[in-house]
Amino acid sequence: MRGLHRYPSLLAIGSAVLCVAVVGLSLVSGLGPSRGPRLIAFPSTVPEAEVLRALEDFGIGDAIGASTTPVPLSDFSRVGPVPFSDAAARSPAGDPRRTPLLDELEGRFTTGGPAGSIWRVVYLPRPSPARDEAASLALSSIGCAWAWDRAGERGSTDYIWLPALAWAIWLLWRRPGRRRLARALLSLSLSPLLYLSTLASALLFVALEAAVMIAYPIARSGDRKRLPRELWPYAVAAVSLLALDPGALPAAALSLGSLMAVALLIPRVEGAVIRRRLHEPPVFRPLTTAAYSMNARGIARAIALPSALIIAVFAVSPEPTGLKGLTGPTRTGARTAASHRIERERSRPDYDASTMLREHKAFQAAITFGRIGDASWGESSYAPAYRYVEESGRLRRSPGDDAVGGAPETGSEPIEGYETALSVLASPRPGPVF
Repeated sequence: MRGLHRYPSLLAIGSAVLCVAVVGLSLVSGLGPSRGPRLIAFPSTVPEAEVLRALEDFGIGDAIGASTTPVPLSDFSRVGPVPFSDAAARSPAGDPRRTPLLDELEGRFTTGGPAGSIWRVVYLPRPSPARDEAASLALSSIGCAWAWDRAGERGSTDYIWLPALAWAIWLLWRRPGRRRLARALLSLSLSPLLYLSTLASALLFVALEAAVMIAYPIARSGDRKRLPRELWPYAVAAVSLLALDPGALPAAALSLGSLMAVALLIPRVEGAVIRRRLHEPPVFRPLTTAAYSMNARGIARAIALPSALIIAVFAVSPEPTGLKGLTGPTRTGARTAASHRIERERSRPDYDASTMLREHKAFQAAITFGRIGDASWGESSYAPAYRYVEESGRLRRSPGDDAVGGAPETGSEPIEGYETALSVLASPRPGPVF
């Protein structure tokens, strides 16, 4: 711990870099915690089954649509799960089974589109950059217009690698310029991160490039006990970036594997170069550790500039011309970006999705097993229908029919098996497509 207090400027700068990476990803790219499932919309002329099938072909088999969301519905003899699309068709306006929950779901799975058209809405749970890419390719493979709520959240851009590359060149040619060949090979090993061209991968490249240029001279000096003290801010930043964008993990793993392989090959490469000279150049070893500390502090001070430039380039760049990382069957000329945008409405503070679902299920039981005309939305119990028994050839009402009961309290009505409906109801309502 004594060593950490010797470098307060390095710790402060390292923490600032971490904040830039985390805040930049969360606020600029939307890669932080999601507000709920991803919204995808398409014209009602396109069958929902075709969209769900395309999503499944690209690895998204848990999409939530009107045809895959069961809701409780009465058939006047029992209450059971029915896909919402069927429930809506069986209970039009004026049907006693029509409830506020069905009306609410109607507004969740359909919305207004351009020129007064009607669009269908599908929900994708657990949104992530990788799943967004898969959804984009799946919808583009259908060849129809589509929209999602990710407008302004680009997974990648064609220009974001430029500041990162400039950072690597600066680190390579800055003073001291010793062993540039070895440092160039180490820098080249991190290039898979630049291929992704995502905000997270570019920031991760900057952090790892800085860490490598700090660690290399220290490792050569043999004073490897200094490495954790100098590199921990970059390690924290790298882990945080990968947590925010797991899609960069394969490229990061490839880069780190290449880095280790290059580190093992550098002595042989340098040996081959030295054999061409008359004699090996003298090995420079600092008499004190001040040179390593100055190198680390200089890199830490400068890292804020490429990080800010990367975020700025990402914020102003257009959508990428293509999506990297996934391949699949797409039609000729198919788009790889949404042609429209769908907004989310504000959440209502007095709205409780689970209560509405329980009230709906209790109401379906009331109109099925209760007295005709006595069912009331929001009531916690119902009066059971009269039962008759035959006595001496005559029908008489069964004793105890005047008791009120039959439906459990609304707050305890079980809703197991309806989690998909609950997740749709709990997410913000979709707005119009534009």
